[in-house]
Amino acid sequence: MQLSLRELVVLVGLAAIFCVCFLVEPDWHVTEAHRLCNGESTQIFDSMEACTTGPQPGCMCMRPVNPWAYVFWLAVLSLIGIAASVLLRSDFLPAAALLIVVLAGAGASALFLLSRRDSFDEEAWVIGKVVVAVYIAFVMVVFALARSARHWSLARRTTN
Repeated sequence: MQLSLRELVVLVGLAAIFCVCFLVEPDWHVTEAHRLCNGESTQIFDSMEACTTGPQPGCMCMRPVNPWAYVFWLAVLSLIGIAASVLLRSDFLPAAALLIVVLAGAGASALFLLSRRDSFDEEAWVIGKVVVAVYIAFVMVVFALARSARHWSLARRTTN
């Protein structure tokens, strides 16, 4: 398969959008941490590091979840999947494989850039890789659905 300049530009653009979205996501700048004991917040700390010193049995530290993060990612990931299905003109499997590789590279780059922040702890590396994989899987589902809808719509037009 030969990659056209147009497809290369589309892939680089989608990768850049994916990477930048990690950097501007509503949750990543939060540094405070909540100590949860029996599912209830018992104490608030300035950082995750301060929360994890002197842990109590049965308690865990967690950053608060920004409710807009879910809306942000659903919109961004859906738009990336739809844009890829419309703008990538190669066959489904090669386009899907290229999209996966490019988004994985963009996700790794975003995690590397985020790791330079003070609020990024070692646990975030493991969770970050899983989050990137889940986001890519979501994009691929949207990509497949949008590609299928486009294919069915074109097939329907040619039969009429």
